[in-house]
Parts: sequence; C-alpha cells; structure tokens
Amino acid sequence: MKASRYNFIYETENYISVCNIVSEEFIRFPEEKIDSVRRILNDPEVNWNDLELVSYMQEKGFIIDDDYDEEKTYLKMLDRYKGNAGHLDLTIMPTLQCNFRCIYCYESHEIIDMDLETEDAIVAYVKSEIRKYPGLSIEWFGGEPLCALERIESLSRKLIRICEENKKPYMANITSNGYLLSPEVFRRLRRIKVQHYQITVDGLPETHNFQKPFIDGSDTFETVILNLINIKNQYPKGMYDITIRTNFTQQMLSTAKPFAKYLSQYFADNPHFNLLWRLVGNFGGERINSIRNLLLKDLSVLNEARLFASKLGLPFKINRTCLGVAGTLCYASTRNSYIITPTGQLLKCTSFLDEPINNVGFLDDKGNMHLNENWEMWFQVEPCANKQCKNRPTCGGMICPMGSLKEGTCKCPWDDNSIIDEMKILSENSMTYECYRHRTELGKKSSNLEERNKHGDKL
Repeated sequence: MKASRYNFIYETENYISVCNIVSEEFIRFPEEKIDSVRRILNDPEVNWNDLELVSYMQEKGFIIDDDYDEEKTYLKMLDRYKGNAGHLDLTIMPTLQCNFRCIYCYESHEIIDMDLETEDAIVAYVKSEIRKYPGLSIEWFGGEPLCALERIESLSRKLIRICEENKKPYMANITSNGYLLSPEVFRRLRRIKVQHYQITVDGLPETHNFQKPFIDGSDTFETVILNLINIKNQYPKGMYDITIRTNFTQQMLSTAKPFAKYLSQYFADNPHFNLLWRLVGNFGGERINSIRNLLLKDLSVLNEARLFASKLGLPFKINRTCLGVAGTLCYASTRNSYIITPTGQLLKCTSFLDEPINNVGFLDDKGNMHLNENWEMWFQVEPCANKQCKNRPTCGGMICPMGSLKEGTCKCPWDDNSIIDEMKILSENSMTYECYRHRTELGKKSSNLEERNKHGDKL
C-alpha cells in the first residue's frame, strides 16, 4: 500500500484534516488520532496496531494499493463530466428584465420576455433528447427570473411531466436577487421542484444598497433579508438549500466580519443556508466603470473573515465541492450544457453574454438545435501545460474556457487560494467536513458533493 498522491493535509494541535481530491473525501480526525494518521500516511505498509484506522483510511482513498492508477481514474471521471455522460444541463433565461440596477452588472436588461413559441420549442427539444441523458437539470437565470414567474411555472410543469414519462430524475435551481422571493413565491417554486437557490446579499445595508439598488434607486436590503428570514421560519423542514452569495469590493473588507456576525443571528447552524463569497469581477458593460478602483484581485483577502464566519456556524458548502474531480471546472466546458435566452438563442457562458464567441446557435420553433462554428471552439481551448500539478483533478487543466478564448491564457483556479487555505476554513464547520468515528458509531455518510451541479458560477 501507499499514500495517495492527491492527499492534502491540514493540521492543528486539536485535529488533523485529510482531503483527497480524487476519492472526494474530507475527514477531520480528533487529537488522539493525529500521530496515528500521520504515521500511517508516511508508511502505510507498517503493521500498525490500529487496523481499524488503517482500513478506514483505505476506504476513504487516503491510502491505496500499489498498482492503483489514480491518474487514470480521475481522467476517466473528467472525460465523463466534460462529455455527455451527465444530466442534460439547461440554463434557461425566461426574461432579460431585472428589477435591480446592480453597479457591477454586465447585462443590458432589455425588455425581452420568453414567449409561448420559445417555451414550446424548449419542451420539444427536451422531449426528443431526454432519452440520451440520465436526467434533466434546469437553472433559472436572468435578468431576474422571478420577473417571469408564470413562465417558469408553465415550462417547469411540462418539463417535469416529460421526465416523469421517461422515468428520469428532474432537478432545478434558481439564481435570483431575492427581492421577489416571498414565502408565497418560495412555496410556488417548491411545488415545481426548485430546490436550490442562490440569493445575493452584498454585505450590510450600506454596501448592499449601494451595490444593488432597486430600478428606481431605492433600497433593497431589508426586503431581501426579511424574505430569507421568513422562509427560514416558515419552512424549517424539507428538501431545499439557499446559498447566500456576497460579491465583495474594496469598501466591504472592513465590514466582512460584522456582516458574518449579522448573518449568524439568523442562519447559523441551519442546514438549509450556506455562504458563497466572491469578488466583484469585470464582465463588461458600462456600469462597472464607476467602481473599477474598488475591485479586488485576490480572494485570499477574505480568508480571515471566511474563517470567522465558518466558526460562527455559517458553512461554505460550495467551496467544499471544489475539492473534488472537476470541482472547479466550469459548466461551459461540458458538451451537455446549454444556455437558452428568451428568444431561443444558444449561449455557453452566463457572464460575457454579448461576446460574439458566446453565440453558439439557436433553437428553432420545432425544437431543433442548430449549432454554429463557435460551438466546437469551446472544447478546443489549450489546457494548462502542467500535467504534473497535484491540483489538476479539480480543474482538468482549465477552469474558464471564455477566459482562455478572450485572453489566450488559462488562469489557475488555485492562484488566489490554495486547497490548504480552503481546508483551514472548511475544517471549522461540521457541515463541510466528515468527522472520523469508530465503526460502531458510524451513521450514514453525509456529503456535500451534490452541490457541484448547483449554481454553476455561476461560481
């Protein structure tokens, strides 16, 4: 036996955490196991007294057989993810309208809503293609998708029926600003199987209202927060999760910890709520010009505050899913992923909507998909040349095909933050790691890996 090449270890005086990005296991071992874990990883062949621990670590992929080919394993997993082996993944934009005017938004917010003809075309396409896939995954995006709630409901019911008739699983997510997400709207969305929500709250009231004003310039923070609190109170049970996303600018750094403390009053230790902290990016448009001097370049500036939030009981679940095969690989890299605009245009990336390379075809009124010459370019991007990189299973050598197509370079997803940096934060919240237990204590394994296909980036 030998230790896996793809183990990452973070140790304190109270525990040792081991993460394997090929087996996708993340275990925190208690203080009394630190020496044993370290010794077993250093020399798995020794006849250790703690055979149960050795067996456990072998199950988790931390130690492996001498002839086990880890590279072959993860490359096969990457090929399946990038090919057509996954669910049919459709990001549907029912409208380009939005009730907010966020200062960093790259969209033009034209008054264009999906009509019945495009809805029927999507239904016809799914009906003809669903048999080729193990299931259907829908992401509602916009504009603000809840400005077209009736269209979402109508289309969802038809797609759910198709999946039921074909005995295929159906799952749905939504990315929203949360302003219209009242408990009643939440109830309607749950009835059409929307289980995963990404809602943006950009810090405390002062910064959120500055960055995310209503279309008329008025404040939005209170309405969004009250919606989330009311959902938490009225729906304490059930299958759903809400990711509270925050897009950070320079002016928000000093209030990151107070913001985390504020959120912890309402959402700490609640399995339905988790955090995603990102930096505001420049994805084009005119509005971003007003805050160029406020843009941050390095995500690691948030690490101290993220650790603080994690210790308060606010988990970063999506960051946990990055620590696995294809964990940082963009949905645009896959052949089973399409974005459908209100007019039936087909795109690959939700960020650079107006880039010519992003237009990959259209859906006709019969539900036939017509792909143009841009489609194949998304899969011919030259990956990172460092094939010996220990992090490579998470990205396959490429995180963002649009960045490579636009800039001609491949940005490493771990440039700003290392895997160890993430482990340090994730190890402080019991919802983002698995705790080692003796076999007599083991219950069902909890896993956050299902988050991977949620929200995209959309990360």
